[in-house]
Amino acid sequence: MTAPRFRFSLQRILALRARAEHEAALALSAAMQAEEAARRARTEAEARRAAGHDAVRPSTRGDCTVGEMRALGALVQGLEGQAAAAGEAAEQAAQRLSGERRGFADAVRERQSMERLRSHKEELWRLEASREDRAIMDEIARARRANDAATADARRSNP
Repeated sequence: MTAPRFRFSLQRILALRARAEHEAALALSAAMQAEEAARRARTEAEARRAAGHDAVRPSTRGDCTVGEMRALGALVQGLEGQAAAAGEAAEQAAQRLSGERRGFADAVRERQSMERLRSHKEELWRLEASREDRAIMDEIARARRANDAATADARRSNP
């Protein structure tokens, strides 16, 4: 006879929480990669902006036509706009990453709470199974004692 196995009534919910944690981990990983890419793009845009400013400075000291000055101004404005957009994108990616970190932490906490509940229920089940085993063993011992006493009485009365 095999002993009954522990069955956690909320196992499906625990599995769903574990799955949600896994999905949150994937989302966090994607957010981390996106944030890193956005940070690199911002750094590159700022480097291009600085290089554009450095390239324009010598042109403004020399003889430049009004058209050249306007073209250089438009170039600098474009580089400034790209740097600002890259900075904004990096900030948004950082905010998304922060949100995904919170989501992952929440998912981990929810799964862990279900795991603790499962452990607690399993411990209670083990204690109850142990009590039942002891009760069965006590009953066997009582029956054996009664049988031994009856055998001893029968031997005494039948010499």
